[in-house]
Amino acid sequence: MKPRSKLIWGIVLVVLGIILLGETTGAFCVEDLFNVVFPLALILIGVWLIFRRRSTDKADRYAPPPPPPPPSATFEYPPESQPPADDTDTAGEGPQAESSHTSRNYEEPRMTHAPSSDEAGKLKYSKTFGDMFIDCAGVNLQSVEVSAGFGDLDIRLNGGVLGDGLNRLIISSFIGDIRIFTPADMPIFAHCSNFVGDIEIMGKRASGFGNSIDSQTTNYQESARKLYVACNSFIGDIKFYGA
Repeated sequence: MKPRSKLIWGIVLVVLGIILLGETTGAFCVEDLFNVVFPLALILIGVWLIFRRRSTDKADRYAPPPPPPPPSATFEYPPESQPPADDTDTAGEGPQAESSHTSRNYEEPRMTHAPSSDEAGKLKYSKTFGDMFIDCAGVNLQSVEVSAGFGDLDIRLNGGVLGDGLNRLIISSFIGDIRIFTPADMPIFAHCSNFVGDIEIMGKRASGFGNSIDSQTTNYQESARKLYVACNSFIGDIKFYGA
């Protein structure tokens, strides 16, 4: 779990604990809590999101890991030792060296979240708690809905299949960052909004409270197959990354 997810979970548990404790002891009611504490919590979270330290290589950290090196390049003898003259010994050591090299330099890709579908063929991705990673390779993007509660959301559109006419990708998130990775040649119109956080899409940027940005690729209007992306988040950044 990412550090951001741990922080979100901690906030949720603390708030729930305060609510239950207040109701049990009679110190306050839920209505009092939401009238005072909830607005204050929103302000503190917003200030934290605006002034937190940002990493310049954030996109690289969320890129898929590189493929493992070919077997022929994985086995190297230590400088102090010499290659064994016997072929049997070489065959016995080769796989061990390859396994060691792979474990140090290659990480398994993250688990891809699987969709559900309704009778109309609409694909739905949904998760209440925790991060979500969606790989759209080979996925029909004609009608897709994504719903995220508490946690970061990564969507890779590379390899997604566009149907004739207008395709729709509708994304909603409560708390968490949204990162959308797009291929360079995909015609996209994006409408993105959030209550607190940053938005960066196709050369446009907004920051602070109540943001809303519309942007499109240069090939969107004339394309016979195009993708409309509507992305809404309550608290969290929304960023598009080109291939």
